Amino acid sequence: MAGPIGSTANAAYIWGVNRGAGVTNAGFVAIGIDGVRFDRTISLLPAGTGTVGGAGALPAGSVSISGNTISANIPLSFLPANGFTNPLDYTWNLWPRNNTFSGVPGISDFAPNNANFSTSPIPEPATWALMASGLALLGAVARRRSR
Repeated sequence: MAGPIGSTANAAYIWGVNRGAGVTNAGFVAIGIDGVRFDRTISLLPAGTGTVGGAGALPAGSVSISGNTISANIPLSFLPANGFTNPLDYTWNLWPRNNTFSGVPGISDFAPNNANFSTSPIPEPATWALMASGLALLGAVARRRSR
């Protein structure tokens, strides 16, 4: 962001996620905005909490804020495929909001036709632990064979 997270009263950071439904979101058409392909939203608040529309609240500790950066670890179960078979194909767009205002006036920046950003998976801690134990086992087997 261009400024520290939490410095704007009633701020919210909303990500629209396109999981591949391939249809314009009817909720946006109803307010006169066409071309929106988001089929799930992620809402992060400066308080360090977040929700995923249709899935619920993020687990405690999922949202991280450091200066001008806000990030979150979203479990893949909160964003199941909806047309795209690979989550790496999902695209997203961010639009910051000021919840003091309702509807479109509360959206400070909204460019639904620019949702061309991609996701990057982050291995879960259990995945790292499994990989480390597998490497340790391979090392033990190699050491035993060399004797």
